[in-house]
Amino acid sequence: MGGEAWADGLYSVAYWMDELCPAAWQHAPVPHRAVRYHGAALRVHTEADFPVQWAMIQNNLGNAYQDLPTGDRAANLARAIACYEAALRVRTEEAFPTQWAMTQNNLGTAYSDLPTGDRAANLARAIACHEAALRVRTEEAFPTDWAMTQNNLGTAYCDLPTGDRGANLARAIACQEAALTIWTEEAFPHDHETAAGNLALAREAWARLGEGPEGE
Repeated sequence: MGGEAWADGLYSVAYWMDELCPAAWQHAPVPHRAVRYHGAALRVHTEADFPVQWAMIQNNLGNAYQDLPTGDRAANLARAIACYEAALRVRTEEAFPTQWAMTQNNLGTAYSDLPTGDRAANLARAIACHEAALRVRTEEAFPTDWAMTQNNLGTAYCDLPTGDRGANLARAIACQEAALTIWTEEAFPHDHETAAGNLALAREAWARLGEGPEGE
């Protein structure tokens, strides 16, 4: 088997693990294998020779690191961030807008979850990533992706410890309410539950400030 075919085979297995079989992530050996397979595929799919495939594998390797259930969480997320930032060297907004927006959203989620470093700076980066993604992920063109990114953006604003707390929470509430216009209970019960829970948290925090209603 040639090197490129070998790398394609490894990538296909890893893609199945982290994209087509999400339930498998509950079992620690599976994500670790996905990390290894993506890493091995990158030895053949180099940025110089196969830039599009390289960027796709970097993005998915970032997903694998982000979803690892074991090990040093901060180190795993730092690796995920490095993978996403690498992918964005190829996945530009001009050349690959849909893929660029996907990776921006992933990068924003990794920064939101990062437990080390300057929390406010990490969340500011997350907000910038999600807001950038929404330039492409519009409600009209990509409604479910738009809802996902709105939810992620709302979570980042809710957690932001700096700036005007009331304004941040108002933004968080608006984002979660927007997400719920797509993530209805009937169509997306799990996602609806997630966004509704996030909305409730933001409304409770806003009510504690005395700046808004607790919600209906």
